[in-house]
Amino acid sequence: MNRITYNNDFLQNYCKENNILLINAYNNINRDTRIEGNCLIEECKYNFNKVFRQLVKTGGYCNLCSKINHQNKIKEVVLNKYGVENVFQLNEVKDKIQKTTLLHLFSFKTPNLNEIIKLFLSDFTPFLI
Repeated sequence: MNRITYNNDFLQNYCKENNILLINAYNNINRDTRIEGNCLIEECKYNFNKVFRQLVKTGGYCNLCSKINHQNKIKEVVLNKYGVENVFQLNEVKDKIQKTTLLHLFSFKTPNLNEIIKLFLSDFTPFLI
């Protein structure tokens, strides 16, 4: 793995390659230098203010656009992996939530009450689904 040298030349090349417009001029740059620039989304009016290494890792997006990109990435991965936009749309997850909720709602410390509740629930299971 190549080691990145965080200096002025690297910043200028990175900004040129990624079409990042910086707000300030920078000297004596290291990986912890705060970099300010315009968000890469053209419709966005906000600026980003990130540590140099975070800028390289996540790109030149403001906080709001970064969150939107993150949510879109999650949706895309879940859609490709499971075929739904949200994991809570999966029947397996819905069933597990329902069983866990019923277990927590009707769990008692005394075994006799647990057996009574289980019998009660077994009679009404078709109505709970």
